[in-house]
Amino acid sequence: MKYKISWFIISCFSFFMFLFFAGAALVKLNFYFNLDSSAKANIEKIEILNSKKDSFKIFVEYSFVFNNRIFFKKHIFQEVFFNQFTANDFMNKISKHDIRIWFNLKNPQVSSIEKIFPWKNCVYSLITMIVFFYFLILKYYVLNFKKNE
Repeated sequence: MKYKISWFIISCFSFFMFLFFAGAALVKLNFYFNLDSSAKANIEKIEILNSKKDSFKIFVEYSFVFNNRIFFKKHIFQEVFFNQFTANDFMNKISKHDIRIWFNLKNPQVSSIEKIFPWKNCVYSLITMIVFFYFLILKYYVLNFKKNE
């Protein structure tokens, strides 16, 4: 009786972990595939944020024009820098080059400077799905093994 409760708890836990990671992956995949057009951005403001001890992020305010309308957006880059010199180099590189932003053609309010495929979230959801099916297969294997004894 105890093993049935244990299997149920393990199965439920692994299933909810799979749902959590799959949901996060689906949200990020939806955002990635909705960014279907690009435009030239005008950098309004760029600065370095000191997020934690010895870690820095780049904050950018930008604008772009689409259908004779100007859209403003704020963005914090995902990349983390471990010293201020590399953050300054990255900031100078961004401010000197023409930056292209990605936006949704139907809703230009949805935009981003970075269009990065969510590999990490997809791999996590795949791993948790494999673990969930592993526990299900293991449960039936053990139950069939006990019946044969």
